[in-house]
Amino acid sequence: MASANDDAAGPTAREPGKPDTAITDTDLTDIFDVTVRVETRLWALVEQRLEEGDAISVTSYDVLRTLLSLGTCRPGDIAAHLGITSGGMTKVLDRMERDGLLERQPNEQDRRSSLIAVTPAGRRAFDKAQPLVEATMREVIAKSGRSPIEIASLREVLVALNEALGDAPTNTRACPTRRGSARRA
Repeated sequence: MASANDDAAGPTAREPGKPDTAITDTDLTDIFDVTVRVETRLWALVEQRLEEGDAISVTSYDVLRTLLSLGTCRPGDIAAHLGITSGGMTKVLDRMERDGLLERQPNEQDRRSSLIAVTPAGRRAFDKAQPLVEATMREVIAKSGRSPIEIASLREVLVALNEALGDAPTNTRACPTRRGSARRA
């Protein structure tokens, strides 16, 4: 579809901060609807595959992936990275600690908080789950029929949208799938 910024020479870059006028209100609503449905269905499918593989929950996988990426950090750092409430994060971390996937360590910089670290059992659980998540994503992407270039572009758009949301409020309670997954952490 031609953009309002297209000319005879082809598409031109739009001015930063100015919306592309070729995107209609219906398009925006459709993008919102599809994004929410994809996230919800993908979360449920990955949760199902992890359960079938006798692996950890998506919530635990997400927390471990964050910790393995960021390193030992405070619970609030994990919650902020994942976009969940500190209360919800505490419940998830309590379950994961009980299951031996992570441990709390004293925070020498701030005695009011603790630091969270992945245990060897947590690393093994992540390593078991990772191929299941990757296989599920490969399957879904293959079914989409999209090229690697299109998938890379999609990733770039999703990252940009996530960054554009900045400090927007998060409310995982709005997603029943996540609520159920957090219980199985």
